[in-house]
Amino acid sequence: MNATLLASALFLSVLMSTGRFDSKRYLSHPQPGLFTHVTVPQNRNSITGHVFNSSRTPLGQVNVELQDDFNSTVQRVRTENSGRYAFNGLVTGVYQVVVQAYGTDYETQTQRVQIDSLSPTGRGSQSLQVDFTLRLKRESKSLSSSKGRVVFAQEVPAAAKKAYQAGVVLLESGKDNEGGIKQIIKATEIFPEYYDALERLGSEYLKLQNYRDAITVLSKAVQVYPQGDESFYFLGIAQYQSKDLSAAIESLSRATFLSPSSINYQMWLGKAFWKDGRTAEAETHFKEAYKLGGKRIAIVHLYLAQLYDKQKR
Repeated sequence: MNATLLASALFLSVLMSTGRFDSKRYLSHPQPGLFTHVTVPQNRNSITGHVFNSSRTPLGQVNVELQDDFNSTVQRVRTENSGRYAFNGLVTGVYQVVVQAYGTDYETQTQRVQIDSLSPTGRGSQSLQVDFTLRLKRESKSLSSSKGRVVFAQEVPAAAKKAYQAGVVLLESGKDNEGGIKQIIKATEIFPEYYDALERLGSEYLKLQNYRDAITVLSKAVQVYPQGDESFYFLGIAQYQSKDLSAAIESLSRATFLSPSSINYQMWLGKAFWKDGRTAEAETHFKEAYKLGGKRIAIVHLYLAQLYDKQKR
């Protein structure tokens, strides 16, 4: 029985149980509007918006994910070059719109949205506008210098370096992502152990939600350079999205070990533990992310609140 029929049955059951339902009256002479709410289409709602940076420049090719109130993915899209995204065909309920900025210099952001398409007359649908202004990560460059991390240096063939640099230029311009990826692939074909190219290629596959190829490339990247925390981070996200939670926890744990002061690493490791049903470990890492980011990281507050709510705390 679908949700509409179930709602109708429950409504009739309540009326009949209270003695207020006259079957002859209502079934032989249907009353206008009595069951209007039953026939209203429930999947015409939508959430749309734009993603900008702090200068109000639209950000294209950024992953945006729609999650239900249980953190399960409902839809995934990438922003257009205008920064616009759209989720259509939604039923009523509570959602989270998450801009997943991995592979960029921006912080992940989320907003909680509730859709209630019933108007006072019981008709209509709802279209909500939810815009994002992303902030640059404050931790990225400062952590690299403050930790004194070793820079991984390689003797890269000139042809491979040229192809890699050409690919980066195309990707950064946003005008030819496909051409940029082809150049990065060319660099890895010339020099298969090219760490920077492998990590960049894996992150680009991740943006494209091509998780299988992302896992393949990033697995090779961490073999080439086992101290590459960001490669482990990207790998863990790809494994998480592929529902390989055991592997995701292992990769994200390694990333967190290598760079424990990363808010995103701690947060994603908490998500993986939570998805795996290990709430104690999830709480530990969410709290650590909260301690590192403070009030400016709203999504961590949300995860902790949901975790405590489910634990009735």
